[in-house]
Amino acid sequence: AINETVIAEMKDALEKIAADKSIRVLILTGEGDRAFVAGADIATMKDFTPLEGRVFSQQGHELLFQLEALPIPVIACVNGFALGGGLETAMA
Repeated sequence: AINETVIAEMKDALEKIAADKSIRVLILTGEGDRAFVAGADIATMKDFTPLEGRVFSQQGHELLFQLEALPIPVIACVNGFALGGGLETAMA
């Protein structure tokens, strides 16, 4: 599930991928065969204040914009459910 840690780690990874000219394509897939991405981590979000929820949403959108802006092709290998932010990630 997508949470603040996952977003931060993915943003960091995408920065490194964008800077590494030896990487020619990015293939995203989920672990196992149940889900590509199950969406946001609802258990974490339930305790957010409205402001924290807005910040979390903005961070997610920034991640997707960063993914869309990569200078290499991105392939989403969807292996199972792609819910909420997972579907947005696959479409980015």
